Amino acid sequence: MARSLIHLCCLLVGVFTLVCQALAEPWQERLYVNGFYTVDYTYTDEDIGLVSNNKKPRAYDDDANGLENSLLGAQLEFEINENLSVFAQGKVSFSADNNASTALDWAYASFDLGSDSQLRAGKFQTPFLQGTELRNIGYTRIWARPLIPEDGASGFNQYLGIEYLKRFTQGLGNWQIQLAAGIGDHEEREVESRNLELVALRYQYQNFWLRSAFLHGEYAIEDDDGQRITFSGNVIMASLEGELDLSWCVINAGYSSSLSDITDDDTIYYVSLGFPMGRFTPFIYTAKLNRYFEAYDPPPPPPTPGGGPPPPPPPPPVGDHDVNSVAAGVSWHLSERYGVKLQFENIVQNNRAGADTSAPANDGNTVSILFEGVF
Repeated sequence: MARSLIHLCCLLVGVFTLVCQALAEPWQERLYVNGFYTVDYTYTDEDIGLVSNNKKPRAYDDDANGLENSLLGAQLEFEINENLSVFAQGKVSFSADNNASTALDWAYASFDLGSDSQLRAGKFQTPFLQGTELRNIGYTRIWARPLIPEDGASGFNQYLGIEYLKRFTQGLGNWQIQLAAGIGDHEEREVESRNLELVALRYQYQNFWLRSAFLHGEYAIEDDDGQRITFSGNVIMASLEGELDLSWCVINAGYSSSLSDITDDDTIYYVSLGFPMGRFTPFIYTAKLNRYFEAYDPPPPPPTPGGGPPPPPPPPPVGDHDVNSVAAGVSWHLSERYGVKLQFENIVQNNRAGADTSAPANDGNTVSILFEGVF
């Protein structure tokens, strides 16, 4: 983590130097600011955890309601010159006890290489399913909450590194290829992320788009006692996602899967149908998250202070943890910049592995009313 912070600081210093050189012209003409917000009122009939807009687990008590899934964010772009710009996105949210939490989602410099090519360096969200990158901007989707869990792509939500983007037209459609390499940032404190490599490809033709991504990451991992489990674990992930707009019906579907040496494997898939009717879009969707915990040999426990034999370590969880969701609702676009959503959702969980969870793993029903927008 310290190494990641050093790299980010070096990037910011370099960007600041270039910014100072660019101030020969009025900086107000080079700065663009946009904002986004979500006011989320949710009621649950059981103790349950919900996917959050803010990449944090949200636990609700039974027969309870609250606004803790709301947030306010901003995007900034500063144009240093005609080829070089700096981008950043951050947000603030509040917990159930009104404690404020801030986060920097991404911050990077982008250099235009010409011929529809870009080179970018900085902090990025992992482009693994659309819901990972657009998790915080609720107005970009018709559903009340993201379909991607808080830990994103098998725990790799973001990374520090470089990216190369190329757009081109071939045949009947438009293509975009994205190559990335860097140092991942894992959601679990016991996991020390190392190198990460990613390839993503997007194809669009008229009202249809399809996107795939392939990612390899390397990590080291310790148990709760600080004992090293492995110095070099590997994870391989792949995803496929698409949208087809038939004018009367918009079909969204996505699938992702990961295979990991020590950390749990996860599989995500969803299917959504939206039915545009002017400013109203009724929708239904079903989604499933499967986390599979595979047995491994835990390291020996540290010696006890008294010199006696140490107690055996607790066995790691083994088996499946499934989260199934079915939802129906309506999205009402009041204008091009804000709208209202109403969603009913049924969640069924089966934690056969007995794995620790950040929120209650119960079945339950939820009702959510949201006011969202951009400015």
